[in-house]
Amino acid sequence: MRNKQKNKKLSREAILSEAKHLFSIKGYKGTTLQDLTSSFGVSRPSIYYYYKSKMDILSELHSTGFNESMTNFDKILSGNLKTKEKFRKVLEVHTRFLTCDPEMSKIFYLDEMEMPAKLRKENKRRRKEYTDKIIEVYEKGMKEGIFKKFDPKMAVFLLLGACNWIAIWYSSEKRFKPDEIVETLMEILTSGYEGKKMLKKTAAGK
Repeated sequence: MRNKQKNKKLSREAILSEAKHLFSIKGYKGTTLQDLTSSFGVSRPSIYYYYKSKMDILSELHSTGFNESMTNFDKILSGNLKTKEKFRKVLEVHTRFLTCDPEMSKIFYLDEMEMPAKLRKENKRRRKEYTDKIIEVYEKGMKEGIFKKFDPKMAVFLLLGACNWIAIWYSSEKRFKPDEIVETLMEILTSGYEGKKMLKKTAAGK
């Protein structure tokens, strides 16, 4: 059970943490500032001292998620891994982010449409920057002959789509552990889901 926030020192970080929890449960639209103030036992002006509006809080949560993702991603890109390992590592880190912080994941993918057009446009630009870099890695793998020659954009979108669906169904209360999800998904994405018997039958029928 989540610890009570009342009587805890108010700060931007504490407000973001509590808002993330509330938004993930009730959704952005379903969460009121009263919910937030009640969590801390304070009045609205106390929240307004740190944030001008509920939308400012949502916007900062999105920025925090993007920044964390890009930082992790850039570390992988700048590393010395071979293309195959680099691409797999990108998918692993992306999936681990979704499973290790399911509250943020839900906000990231479910509450974006609540944002004004200007902020959605900025999110779209950031997401494109992120996916374009992954597409470049896949294209490099195709040139090296280690990845199948699919349309790289479609291939990456399908792979990320399989990862991103975790944000819809997963919660830390489920019996699946983050490591188990990451390992299972990576196995399916890289090796498929058919067992050895099925693969032998398929090969024999050709």
